[in-house]
Amino acid sequence: MLTTYPRSFIPVPSVRLNRLFGLMSLLMCLLLSLVQPVAVRLNLPFPTTAEPALPYARADQNFFIENRGQFASELAAVMLAREAQLGVGHDGRLHLKVNDFPPLTLQFVSEGYTPTPQVVLTGPLATHVSFLTGNDPSRWQTKVPVWTEVQLKGVVPQLTLALTVAEGRLRIRALPTGQPDLTRIRLVIEGATVVGVGSAGVEVQVGERYLSLPLLEFASGNEKLHQVRPTMIGAHSVGAPIALTEMIRVHWPTLSSSSAAHLLAASTFLGGPGGRSGEDRATALKVDGQGTVVVAGETGSTDFPTTAGAYDATYNGGPSDAFVAKLSSDLGTLQAATFLGGSFGYDSASALAIDGQGTVVVAGETESSDFPTTAGAYDATYNGGGDAFVARLSFTFDKTVPVNGATNQPTTVTLQWQAAGGGVDHYRYCYDTTGGCAPTTIVGTNTSVTLSGLTPGATYSWQVRACADSGCTVYIDADNGQHHTFTVRFDIYLPLVLR
Repeated sequence: MLTTYPRSFIPVPSVRLNRLFGLMSLLMCLLLSLVQPVAVRLNLPFPTTAEPALPYARADQNFFIENRGQFASELAAVMLAREAQLGVGHDGRLHLKVNDFPPLTLQFVSEGYTPTPQVVLTGPLATHVSFLTGNDPSRWQTKVPVWTEVQLKGVVPQLTLALTVAEGRLRIRALPTGQPDLTRIRLVIEGATVVGVGSAGVEVQVGERYLSLPLLEFASGNEKLHQVRPTMIGAHSVGAPIALTEMIRVHWPTLSSSSAAHLLAASTFLGGPGGRSGEDRATALKVDGQGTVVVAGETGSTDFPTTAGAYDATYNGGPSDAFVAKLSSDLGTLQAATFLGGSFGYDSASALAIDGQGTVVVAGETESSDFPTTAGAYDATYNGGGDAFVARLSFTFDKTVPVNGATNQPTTVTLQWQAAGGGVDHYRYCYDTTGGCAPTTIVGTNTSVTLSGLTPGATYSWQVRACADSGCTVYIDADNGQHHTFTVRFDIYLPLVLR
């Protein structure tokens, strides 16, 4: 028998609806893949008459994500693109991975010079990225800063190397801080063979394929630069890897920075962190009136993140489970997430809708004969060959006693609430006479607490929170965050008169 998500999982007919073609006509689906961040246009306060203190990234813009622990420890920042990943090491090395090519490492050195690398992130953006990956909330990274440029100092003498990305092209600008000896600079490439050097780049061979890598860009104006030519030095090194900016002829696009349609306010990853994880794919997304984001899809990751009170916090088996997740409007908080599926076959959600009470209706396909259904479902039996399913999920649990708005309550009151479901570490509650309190008092896994010494005639507001971990970094509040109230009665005692 099904419990709740967090408390109510309302009839789930396992109906054969012409499989996915009928479903796609009911609801619009948005196909997203976790190889890219889940990115949505949000109802955030974009500026109308004035620019923000920091600019937002354009939707077509690459940027560097600061490493707060979500990447390998040797990296200071990482640029993620559709076809490439560039990691900037604390030691000044550049780690490049393009499509399915083997990884490459680029390092600029100077003969006879002992480097003292310093990585400086510059050009901050108002955009931020979150990493909600894996089922350990303590390892999630939220609202990670992003930057337009990374500067490498102390790698070669009297030069600062400034890395930017535009139109999918990596630029490494050389910013002199003195009089550098350009003839002593070398570009060392690991993982590829240098096959040619031109005026604008280095061509390398990786297996049977070829890549073009950038040279150091110098602005023209110094006659000595025209006398320096990059040359091959062996199979893995280029001497004087210098190029004049005008020789590269890169066209830089111009987009209006004030156009909200071209701005990226927030982005997040959602899924398993890799290794043990399978493929995670979002296939449907809705944003409610408060900007809350609900996304559904399929996951092959046993460690896909779930939250306190989830209807199903455990991967069920088979090639994939469906999932449904709810995120805050800034994509920095995973408010609720659950698996949905059976143990045998492929289960995937492909369409969803949200009603006025925040209840989510999700539809998809299942090949699992034990896909969960509820009492009273139109069809509770798997029909074979792959069935469509429709499920209704609630993202909260309920406070039950006293009822909201109750009056004539005694000065000792017992507060009661429903169990929030699986994954709850403990509950917290609060009450006051001003309204809007934040639950902080811990009551363990109890689903009730008794208050005494209440003030006659006073109206109290109260709330309960289900926490997924000891620090309550991941939680859900009862009744979709709505506080309940009750009023304590006046007890009037008449004097006893004896005659």
